[in-house]
Amino acid sequence: MKKKNGLSFGEWLKRRWWVIPRELYLWFNIFLMLFPLYFMVLSATKTNSEYYNNAFALPKDLWGTLVENMTMALTGLVGSIQYTSYWRMLFNTVFLALVPLVIMVAAALLAGYAMETRSFRGKGAFTIFLLTIQTVPFFGYIMPLYLFVDKLGLTNKLWGVVPVYVAVALPATIVLMQGFFSSFPKEVEEAAPIDGCGEVKKMIHIIVPMAKGSIAAMAITNFMGYWNEVSISSLMLTDARLRTINIGVLMTNTQTGTMNYAYVFALLVLSAIPNFIFFTIFQKKIIGGISLGAVKG
Repeated sequence: MKKKNGLSFGEWLKRRWWVIPRELYLWFNIFLMLFPLYFMVLSATKTNSEYYNNAFALPKDLWGTLVENMTMALTGLVGSIQYTSYWRMLFNTVFLALVPLVIMVAAALLAGYAMETRSFRGKGAFTIFLLTIQTVPFFGYIMPLYLFVDKLGLTNKLWGVVPVYVAVALPATIVLMQGFFSSFPKEVEEAAPIDGCGEVKKMIHIIVPMAKGSIAAMAITNFMGYWNEVSISSLMLTDARLRTINIGVLMTNTQTGTMNYAYVFALLVLSAIPNFIFFTIFQKKIIGGISLGAVKG
């Protein structure tokens, strides 16, 4: 059997043997990524007893059980036990993803612009502070933040989590925006005052439109982080009515001491749907956000 390049299969295999383990490795990784998704959807179509009997078996009544499980997840009513409804948890999750995001993006944009284009006393020390704080382990500063918020009486309040979310993400985001503005055309900024633009007009009509790609990438990557965050919200929001979707999944067994897997996996499927839609729409921006500020020029 001849190949297009004139080599027999044996000769081709001898020269390019490494292609086979490479392809096997890639397919193995694809399996590792897709199998949890398959298992989650499969488990959402089974009753709790079916899951305990054989977690990998196919369901007996796929559509009927799926509708029943989804109804439980949406209403939060599992038998005689009332969990937080999906709609309430969805509202909490969206609130804690959007409100801190708006504040953080505005602050990072202004700070990143000022750090790159302005000279002021303490600029060097502030830059070192921004870089140093990113080396501190997450749990090294989450407890002081919690104690501070608790002293202010903001625990078990959605608004109380907002400043913590902003504070945690802001240093790294400022550095990323500063990296973008390091390659910002200086001629544009210098021409703005000549055209009669003050600082506010220049920011609204020139800086923001030119930086909208970087702003979008920054916003999207941070939105995903806020949406999937668990540690801070679980520490500061112990009221069941304030649970996010992720906390709702984690806290399922706290009311009864047992895990209802039919409810849990149905809730996981519902929680994955917004993420899937969001990632599908903004996947290019998400990939762009990974390298935001990494390369100057």
